[in-house]
Amino acid sequence: RSTERDNAAFFTPEQWQRIDANDFTDWTALILENGLQMNHNVSASGGDEKTQFSIGAGLMEEEGNVAPESFKRYSLRGNVDRAINDKWKVGLNMYMTQNLQNIGSSEALRSAYRLPPVAAAYDENGERIFRVYGTDAVTNPMFDQENEIRRLRSFRTFGNLYLQVKPLDYLTLKSTISPSYYAERTGYYFGPFSKERLGGSLPTQGNNATSEQFTWVLDNQAIFEQQIDMHKITATVVQSMQKDRTESNFITAEGLPYESLWYNLATGPTVRAYGSGFIQSTLVSYMGRVNYSFDDRFLLTATGRWDGSSRLADGNKWGFFPSASVAWRLSNEAFMAEISAVNDLKLRVSYGVSGNDRVNPYSTQAALSQTYYDFGGAVAPGYAPGQLPNKNLTWEKTGELNVGLDFSVLNGRVSGNVDVYDRKINN
Repeated sequence: RSTERDNAAFFTPEQWQRIDANDFTDWTALILENGLQMNHNVSASGGDEKTQFSIGAGLMEEEGNVAPESFKRYSLRGNVDRAINDKWKVGLNMYMTQNLQNIGSSEALRSAYRLPPVAAAYDENGERIFRVYGTDAVTNPMFDQENEIRRLRSFRTFGNLYLQVKPLDYLTLKSTISPSYYAERTGYYFGPFSKERLGGSLPTQGNNATSEQFTWVLDNQAIFEQQIDMHKITATVVQSMQKDRTESNFITAEGLPYESLWYNLATGPTVRAYGSGFIQSTLVSYMGRVNYSFDDRFLLTATGRWDGSSRLADGNKWGFFPSASVAWRLSNEAFMAEISAVNDLKLRVSYGVSGNDRVNPYSTQAALSQTYYDFGGAVAPGYAPGQLPNKNLTWEKTGELNVGLDFSVLNGRVSGNVDVYDRKINN
């Protein structure tokens, strides 16, 4: 197109005046600022022959490069282990954090990079201009910094409590419960002078979304260890249960009469969207493993585990996953004794099958979706099939054959491994 001065579609007379006066706007400089990060931590530990403990607290603060972006994290951690007597032991570990994040505007920085320097941020009276480049959809990013407000608050805590007993010198029994809790609240508010609301052409909008996740895992294990001359045997049996539960809800309202953010959405005359969700799944596992070592030269490991998942179809919930490996530590052989440069050299072969059940917990069920029908000439809400049931959904199994060589030479200064494997995935 024509670049002549009389072509207002190229540059307006006002923009030509700014060019002639060398008066340009550095849009990124208007909204970018120096960021700052601070970390503060304090901890203490101690104990005696039977009890050991440690506690700690932390604070991390960040200020972003685009106001009002910021992040703050409070953390608290602690653990204690207590030997009740020579057979019984108990322990507790915990960790808690709270995050407060001002996400800021999703449009401000993008608009600053898209606007041309010939566009003016202020009018002749020093007032900010909303539409700075004619009818272009890109607006003054300084308005979005103030009118697009997005904040996230989350709390997470997890830990474990265990009880251990050694009824015999070669037998250890241990039970561990590991809970985890996470809660999150996300709030969005789009004021009248945000790009989202078109400078007041659309009503203000607020959104409040919350979610809550709770998981617990219970592990019970028995470990048998026995050394007989050059033979060492370690056998482990584990029983495990896990339950995951997630709840969520959200609501979006429009036409909020004042800047109440997402705390008083009932003042908005229009509810634009709302919804809730629930997801729950369970997993039960049994595992047995035997490790055998002869003179620390020949090593054998055999494992079998059974897993049952609620995510899969009836008749396919359980899967068996075996594995076995053999290894030969050549560095412990007499013919390697004269090679002092080699500290460790081990040849190994293994084959195992692993399982994957990470699918939607309700993929095996039929589902309905909301739709609308013509009922006597009027629109009527209803439901229609939205998902067909998958009655054949089963474990995804991955079988892998691996041949490898581990080495360490020159007193451990050089170490590594070489692996050749063949992996096949079924289902």
